[in-house]
Amino acid sequence: MIVSIVDGEEILGRENREISILVATEAVTITRARYSVGEQVAGPHVHHQHTDAFYVLEGELTFEIGCEGKTITVSSGGFVAVPPEVSHSLRNDSDRPARWLTIHAPDGGFAAFMRGIRDGVEVEWDISAVPADGGLPQAKRSSDRETPEPSAQRRRPWAARVCSRATTSGVASCISVRQALGVVPEARLDSTEHGLVPTGEGWFVLNARKARWYHAEGRPAFCDLEGDQNFPQLGINVQVLLPGDAMAMYHWEADQEDFLVLSGEAHLIVEGEERPLRAWDFVHCPAETKHTIVGAGDGPCVVVAVGTRAHADSPDWGGYTVDEVALRHTAGVEKETNEPREAYAHVTKREHARYRDGWLPG
Repeated sequence: MIVSIVDGEEILGRENREISILVATEAVTITRARYSVGEQVAGPHVHHQHTDAFYVLEGELTFEIGCEGKTITVSSGGFVAVPPEVSHSLRNDSDRPARWLTIHAPDGGFAAFMRGIRDGVEVEWDISAVPADGGLPQAKRSSDRETPEPSAQRRRPWAARVCSRATTSGVASCISVRQALGVVPEARLDSTEHGLVPTGEGWFVLNARKARWYHAEGRPAFCDLEGDQNFPQLGINVQVLLPGDAMAMYHWEADQEDFLVLSGEAHLIVEGEERPLRAWDFVHCPAETKHTIVGAGDGPCVVVAVGTRAHADSPDWGGYTVDEVALRHTAGVEKETNEPREAYAHVTKREHARYRDGWLPG
């Protein structure tokens, strides 16, 4: 499925606020939004069972993240990932409208909530106000619930408690409680000769231009935004395709993948068919969709790629299939395999690289 980012399912269409759903599945929901100057997007809140992520397309967004309420301004090309149990809010404090993508993985009821806003229907979903003490709310118990609440030891390391802002010693005390109770820390951004690299689990803000990239002649420049780790629920990267560059060998995956063309032109090869792509076209590939994207036109094509990871480490992750259209674009295998080493044996391995001017628009 290909959906232009200017289309989608409209939720709000006001002069000062626009929201559209681009894709909505149990695995991930992606929305596009535009808010005018001075607009509050969302007050402080937490999610318990899913990650909330943001990719800024134009303008700036201001975030307050974590128990300290640290304020961070993110400009075009910036990416923010907020894990479960971390408080966050966002607004447009800049002097121009802001446009961005919001990614909820898994969905957590977000799509139903958005539609409820549009249709005037109240919907319960995975969201809570930040408790007065800054910590996790006490689990609700019902008379028919027989399974005991999991112990703190069985929770994910960052799901213990969010510390209180209301302390006599201020931020220093808050940090001390965070360290003692395992609340989500801010991930460290290590400076390397090739750019900034996120290190360790935790939330972070990273501009793609300042991040570490991968590159090899004849292959797309690639920025995975995750550093040396893989996000457990969601993969996201930015790729710059020159004309003729294949994003990947023609393949299918057991997990959903989605793509947004930010600039330039490309060819989508999907299920044996070829479709042209241009800026702001959105491509949705449900699980098992055979596909790849090849750069076209007379300049770079920038694509943001997002994929869920339920089967990423499984032997049944997916595979590379033979396709005549893909082979015509030098983007396919001649023999079916599910081994990446075999599929990419003929291409040059990408090495670490620093961002080059001109790769990203704007």
